Amino acid sequence: MWAFSQRELLSLYIQESQNIASLHNQITACDEILERMEQMLKLFQSDLGSISNEILTLQQQSVSMNIRLKNRQAIRGELSQFVDDMIVQESLIQHILESAVTDKEFLEDLQILDHKIAFVKEQSFKDAKCCQDVKDVLEKLKTKATFKIREYLLQKIYSFRKPMTNYQVPQNVLLKFKFFYQFLMTHERDIAREVREEYLDTMSKILFSYFKMYTSRLMKLQFEEVADRDDLMGSDKFINLIKMFTVGNRGNVLTTELESQIIVPHSAQKNETKHTFESLFRSQQYALVDNACREYLFITEFFMVNGRSALELFTSVMGKTLTMFLKKHRSICSSLL
Repeated sequence: MWAFSQRELLSLYIQESQNIASLHNQITACDEILERMEQMLKLFQSDLGSISNEILTLQQQSVSMNIRLKNRQAIRGELSQFVDDMIVQESLIQHILESAVTDKEFLEDLQILDHKIAFVKEQSFKDAKCCQDVKDVLEKLKTKATFKIREYLLQKIYSFRKPMTNYQVPQNVLLKFKFFYQFLMTHERDIAREVREEYLDTMSKILFSYFKMYTSRLMKLQFEEVADRDDLMGSDKFINLIKMFTVGNRGNVLTTELESQIIVPHSAQKNETKHTFESLFRSQQYALVDNACREYLFITEFFMVNGRSALELFTSVMGKTLTMFLKKHRSICSSLL
């Protein structure tokens, strides 16, 4: 170990005094720098706290703006739909007023008009003031559409009455435009009732006339030798027993010929073809069932009815015809008893 005296130490200290002073100055400078860094870090920490608060504020504002945006979008969608349902486009007015009822545009715009009338009526109960702006226009369009539909439907029904008309063709046309009757039922029930009654009356007369004529012509095709009550009772007038009462192929009307085509009197008379009563009866009943089924299906689809209501309309159409058949059958049965 080195041993220094006090004088030597003092001398060394004096020699290193400048270095010590320089070190002191450096340490002081470092302290000042560190102090400034501390202040900067504190300021940075404070700034970070402010930024954090600002971020939270921005997040809250973002959530709030997102909610407002969704609300506006929802309102915009509903408001846009409301406006679309409320306004009456010029094209709709033009098609309802000028287009023929058989045009595709008329049918499409008629459905739109039906929706708008119902919508405005619903909004009127909610005291929506804008309804007053379109109410008169919709009323005039409804009146015009009703007039055109009535004329068209009645014209189609009247066409059934033309001689030699296959009424099933205009019936199929009416089914394509069954929305017309639905529109009348919704907005003008009196006119709908007029159309329905006109159809029922027309078809009742047509079917009654058709089956009356068809039955009359059909019976002329029967074999001339027909058994009556005297023959069945074994009267002395009975002749040709074997020919009159032989079964032959009469049973075919219940098997192979049950669903055969009906007998056409005109063709049969032209070919001078005669038929047994059973064949004529089958043809008559087959024609009746076929027409009755078609009529019932048309009534339920076009007039939008079912159950008891459909049965009442069906009876209005087929009642006279069915009564005529019952009377004729009772008369035939009475002649054999």
